[in-house]
Amino acid sequence: MLIGFLIFSLFVFGGSMMIADHIRNYNDVNMSTEDFDGTFDYIDEVFDITEDSKDVTLEGDTSDTDSWESMTKGSYSAVRLVKGSFGLFNNISFTVANKLQIPPVFTKVAFIAFSISIVFSIVYMIFRFRPG
Repeated sequence: MLIGFLIFSLFVFGGSMMIADHIRNYNDVNMSTEDFDGTFDYIDEVFDITEDSKDVTLEGDTSDTDSWESMTKGSYSAVRLVKGSFGLFNNISFTVANKLQIPPVFTKVAFIAFSISIVFSIVYMIFRFRPG
């Protein structure tokens, strides 16, 4: 646990040093974030979804007589809330591509390639064991 904390601290320290160096060397660059306002709003919506999921599961009301039913309802409600968070990666990637003036076709192809690689990595993870 201590080694993990030290490695995490090293990454945080290194990242803060990189940001400080970036600010020192590129302080005259326009760092406007107004093109990303829609993305920030979507991130806030996803955060609200996670808070609602926490409210219906961890802080949900369980009764003594029907505890199984109340826990099942809370879990099902949390799963229904998750469907709204899947567009976050798509939203961020299209916003960044628009800012960098990358055609949307390339972004969509990259997203499809990324999805296919994730699917094949999951398939490999499941079927890599060969009984012998």
